Amino acid sequence: MQSHLASPLVEGVSAATGQAEIPAEQFSPARRLAFQFTPARAVAGVVVAASLVLAFVVWLSWRGGSVDQITQKTTSQTPSNTSGGSLPTPKQTEATKDPTTDQFAVAASLEDNGRKIHLDGTGILVGLEELPEASRSLVRNVLANKTLSKPEVLEKLTAPSIRLMDPTARKNTFGLLGPSGTVIATDHANLRWQALAGATSYTVSVFDADFNRVTRSTPQTATQWTTPTLRRGMIYSWEVVAVRDGQEVRSPVAPEPRAQFKVLEEEKLRELANLKKHSPISHLALGLTYARFGLLAEAEGQLQILARENPNSPVTTRLLRTVQEWRKR
Repeated sequence: MQSHLASPLVEGVSAATGQAEIPAEQFSPARRLAFQFTPARAVAGVVVAASLVLAFVVWLSWRGGSVDQITQKTTSQTPSNTSGGSLPTPKQTEATKDPTTDQFAVAASLEDNGRKIHLDGTGILVGLEELPEASRSLVRNVLANKTLSKPEVLEKLTAPSIRLMDPTARKNTFGLLGPSGTVIATDHANLRWQALAGATSYTVSVFDADFNRVTRSTPQTATQWTTPTLRRGMIYSWEVVAVRDGQEVRSPVAPEPRAQFKVLEEEKLRELANLKKHSPISHLALGLTYARFGLLAEAEGQLQILARENPNSPVTTRLLRTVQEWRKR
């Protein structure tokens, strides 16, 4: 009886055991361990997720920086064109930015006593580095503007000529040769005039700005006379009285303007002396300085030399003609 009882019990246990062993075979301990949730695995998952997010952010940043660089480079290289026309050429852009171009510098290039003087593309004067800044500035302005401004002192010394109503009134007059309408460097003015046919003597008188006679010559037969020492920086006028057939003939006479000149100031005379010390002498700088001071005869002489050195230069031709026109007035 015990055996009968034991057999079913064993079979039941075996059946129960067999049913328990089936899931054990399907899910082995290793598999259960792989899918088991642990704190270490949670931390690792968080780390992996954070790494993926960080990599994604870095990738986006890199892509965004490249796009910005390309955009900036393209914008800087492509000029704006709001008018809708063609894009400006590099030459047009340079000319718009700086009016003093290399082409102009070549046009203003001059030979000056064995050296070359010109303005570079930025307007800097090249070739007269040893001269004072005032002289360099004068030369640069004249070359840049291609013109010479008339000094104010010449306006004070010249007056418009007045046409005589009776042309025959000039038959009994003679002209003054100079100086007139200019500045002189010496304080001993050499006054010259035309000869009057039949005249036996000439007497010269010099007046200050207030019409006071400051000096007078004795009657003479020559047609020039050198004054005693005159004051520098002062303006003077002069006249000549000729005697013919016992009658006085005066020059100039109304309505002709007075013949006036100015004696150069001492400080300007020193400036010219210092400019002449530089070797080789710059005919351009010296001529322009003469012209600025109103020394027209000296300015014309220096500019004539410069024009001979640059026979095809429109700049030197214009400067010389300007000074010559000033002397005619």
